[in-house]
Amino acid sequence: MITRSTIKRIFYSSQFRLFQDIRCELHLQYERFLNCISPTRIKKRSTLRQSQSVKLHWGCGPHHFEGWVNVDGWDSSAVDYIHDLRRTLPFQNESVELIFTEHVLEHFTEQDGQAILQDFYRMLKCGGTARIIVPDFSKFVHNDKDAGEVFVGSSWEGMSHAQATNDLFYNHFHRAIYDGEM
Repeated sequence: MITRSTIKRIFYSSQFRLFQDIRCELHLQYERFLNCISPTRIKKRSTLRQSQSVKLHWGCGPHHFEGWVNVDGWDSSAVDYIHDLRRTLPFQNESVELIFTEHVLEHFTEQDGQAILQDFYRMLKCGGTARIIVPDFSKFVHNDKDAGEVFVGSSWEGMSHAQATNDLFYNHFHRAIYDGEM
């Protein structure tokens, strides 16, 4: 039975998500604008275009990898280049040896994800490696025993698997879910 408090929570959650979507889009438009007019960013983009044998940390957040090009849509001390991650990166074709991304791709729609992966393929050198880590949906659906272990000792303990899965994906601003088959 759906209670009044559940409906209220869903309503406010939807409003919060809409606010976050608008805030994020405005931020990324601003960053794209700065990438076009800031002499420092224009120089950085030019340097990246000329780079060869790059190790790319895509969607780095606050985690800086030394010796890698750390790219994210939000500025932090870890970021080398601020970029709307939905957009093509300024690297030459086949100029990137390694791509690493962890728990970022699921925050984009499946359509954006496909475009992002095509850009990875374009940039990646023949024989290069892309390591893409996303939540594995099959852990939550196919094996109740494993799914139960995921929830023990977490904020999802005591929730049904459906509630916990909804919380994990919807309330963490995920846009797509992947499994091994995808």
